[in-house]
Amino acid sequence: MKALALILTILANAVAAQSGLQTCDPNVVYTSWTNCQGTYTFANGDRYVGEFGDGEYHGQVTYTMAFDETY
Repeated sequence: MKALALILTILANAVAAQSGLQTCDPNVVYTSWTNCQGTYTFANGDRYVGEFGDGEYHGQVTYTMAFDETY
């Protein structure tokens, strides 16, 4: 699981580098994130790593499902 977290961190940094967006503030509710890139983990364990615009998922993304299938 730590390896997966490391991979997701690397992916998040790669997305930020490609998009030129700042990192979303983890201390703010994700529905307020805009023009930034960040990571959101859903209650079921799925994880969204990518861009946010106006509090919504937007742009380049990696979505990892809890049962380790990525697309």
